Amino acid sequence: MVHQQRESAFREWFESQRRWQDPRQLAREAGIPYNTLRGYLSGKAPGPANARRLWELTGFDGFPQGRGAEVTAREPQVRRMSLESRIALFRHLVEGLTLVMDSFHNGTRSERERLRAELRDEIARFHVLVRALASERARQMVIEEGGGRHGGNTGV
Repeated sequence: MVHQQRESAFREWFESQRRWQDPRQLAREAGIPYNTLRGYLSGKAPGPANARRLWELTGFDGFPQGRGAEVTAREPQVRRMSLESRIALFRHLVEGLTLVMDSFHNGTRSERERLRAELRDEIARFHVLVRALASERARQMVIEEGGGRHGGNTGV
């Protein structure tokens, strides 16, 4: 069952994207043998290195060893950090976002439109999380609305 769901999700994602005309093109750009990528399109799970490579290149995070597992593994570490460390981490993230936004503003209109389209869900989630940081009332509303990562508590 998991095999079929994985096949369906990756195949559906591949058919909906417009960057790669065929799997051979994606395999070449990812540095993964074509037959290996075909296996992933058939539902086989990639190893951590290939899952990470595909996530970095495509943004597809449907493989359990890709970005999702890595983020989930870090959650307890962040929760144990001191307040000062979390503030420093937040500032670091804002600096990184500022650099991305500078390149966004200096990019072409079509690049900006593609970025907005591909990151629509993440932009909405980020907006909700920033609102929650702004006030205690907004934080409570986010929790009540289930605005967190997985529809639950955001930890903010």
